[in-house]
Amino acid sequence: MKNILFLLVVTLPFMSSAQSQADYEHTVAKFMKFYNANQPDSICSQYSDEWGEAKKTLWTKEKTDDIKKRYGKMISYKFLDLYNDGTGDGGGSGLAFFKTKFEKSTHIMGITLNKKNELLTFRFKTTSPHIDSLLAANK
Repeated sequence: MKNILFLLVVTLPFMSSAQSQADYEHTVAKFMKFYNANQPDSICSQYSDEWGEAKKTLWTKEKTDDIKKRYGKMISYKFLDLYNDGTGDGGGSGLAFFKTKFEKSTHIMGITLNKKNELLTFRFKTTSPHIDSLLAANK
């Protein structure tokens, strides 16, 4: 019994700080809501404070309008995969890939989150041979 208690005490902090697939999906759902509602300030609020003052300019009305002209409204997203960097620190180390469908395009979006589930990295459209194979396999 003491061994089980010790194991729980040692591993619980790591388990509680790890992002789940649901955490990533929740973040993308909020992005979709804010993007489709033309709320770039709300998109910016999803970013970590590690971005400093720059996070206020990551999404502006003008940039959002330009992106929407090119891709249209976001229709849906599907979680595809989560890659971890192997540090095993239980948070902020995973890169999640989503198949995102827009009115005029379907592509892969990639995000990383910190331990507070704030955006560290946001790749609206990302590509590589491996990412292209993920998209092809999930048509």
